[in-house]
Amino acid sequence: MIVKTDATTSRLWAAMEPYYQGIVEQPFLCEAREGTLPKETFSRFVVQDGKYLSDYGRCLAMCGARAGNDDDLIMFCEASSRVIHVERTMHAEFLGELGLTTEAAAKVDRSPTLVAYTSWVKQACGMGESHEALASVLPCFWIYCEVGQHLKRLGGSSDPLYQRWIDKYAGDAFIDATQQAVDACGRMARRVGEAGLEVMVETVRMSARYEWMFWDSAYRDEQWPV
Repeated sequence: MIVKTDATTSRLWAAMEPYYQGIVEQPFLCEAREGTLPKETFSRFVVQDGKYLSDYGRCLAMCGARAGNDDDLIMFCEASSRVIHVERTMHAEFLGELGLTTEAAAKVDRSPTLVAYTSWVKQACGMGESHEALASVLPCFWIYCEVGQHLKRLGGSSDPLYQRWIDKYAGDAFIDATQQAVDACGRMARRVGEAGLEVMVETVRMSARYEWMFWDSAYRDEQWPV
């Protein structure tokens, strides 16, 4: 594990780890590493991920407003700004290489899993307690960071496009951002005590489930049944 933990944040990771292990074993990442992932599959992922990040960035801003101290306010608001920037630049760059315009991507329906995941995080950030809000956004940071490191350790991808995508999440900047989010959750957990920590554990578990479902839905081209 690349992220530093303590006794408190280790409990949060323990709730996420089974889903992380499931994600790295999914065909999506295995094929991306091998360079055999079909471009149309990666395109579906990029389109849905862009829509996810649009909502996620707003959720990070809400976390900043509820974090309880100025340092965490700054950290989450800066993270929100970075997420929106990534959504506008990295995804636009990838879409262009995949033969899609941002206008065409905007017309694609959100997948059922995407709607469920973003609805879950938005309600946690908007209607839950502050410790639930922070816990709901943590798996997206932490799982992507560990996925990036996992793929880097295995040698990355033979496909240059997929390698650039891996580099975004294996880089030092994303590791630092993840560490800050983990540390913020640790401080929050210590403030809310054992009962609050149990709520945070269940919250990160739910978000981690949705992370697994998100990767799976892009791979199998999930559609609305009606």
